Amino acid sequence: MEVLPHESTVIVTSDHGGHARTHGADCDEDMTIPFIISGPGIAPGYALGPVSITDIAPTVTALLGLRSPTEWTVGRSSDLTGSPPAETCARNA
Repeated sequence: MEVLPHESTVIVTSDHGGHARTHGADCDEDMTIPFIISGPGIAPGYALGPVSITDIAPTVTALLGLRSPTEWTVGRSSDLTGSPPAETCARNA
């Protein structure tokens, strides 16, 4: 991160494979994805949850200062400013 310009936003995510538990896996770890964002205006040290893969596009759109298209009927933009709802945010120590 130190080598990037200070106004950069970095997003790290992945896909769980979309197999909908059809391969005999019952573990939550098999169906969760990382969603890590760092950059200006984003509160450090917060873990948002639950976050769905459908939340990625609305969140990136909001970070760009754009409105999500009305056709996007699933997913929500995650509040990354440090004031997410208490029931969906845990402060990392």
